Amino acid sequence: MSESHRDLAVRFFNEAWSLLDLAERTADQNSRMINLAHASLLHWSYEGTPKNFAIGEWQISRVHAVLQHFDAAEFHARRSLELAQAHNLGPFLTAYAYEALARSLARRNPDKAAEYRQFAMSLNDQVQESEMREQLVNDLNSI
Repeated sequence: MSESHRDLAVRFFNEAWSLLDLAERTADQNSRMINLAHASLLHWSYEGTPKNFAIGEWQISRVHAVLQHFDAAEFHARRSLELAQAHNLGPFLTAYAYEALARSLARRNPDKAAEYRQFAMSLNDQVQESEMREQLVNDLNSI
């Protein structure tokens, strides 16, 4: 029996994340990480919601930022933000879209990155769950 698109999207997202967590990766692992993040979003496009799409775009942005593919990281961060705003996905996902933009611009435009980081931080105050607020602050501080 084949897996559903949702199951594949989740599996690929998690596998990409496990590669992101590695301190060092081979070129093959980097390529696989890119492909997994894109495949996850592709499978969400069949069965997902705007929330899934925003998170998928965010993960792709993060993968490209980690690999220093800053144009691609910025493109996907902007898509994540567009989706979060267009579908009123709330302060947490919108803040993370700004986090992705800040990360994608940190080396090329530090002033703009700082502005996006501040947008994310201001939205974080509206997030109800303390663990989620802490997670975002940690990610923002890692930029």
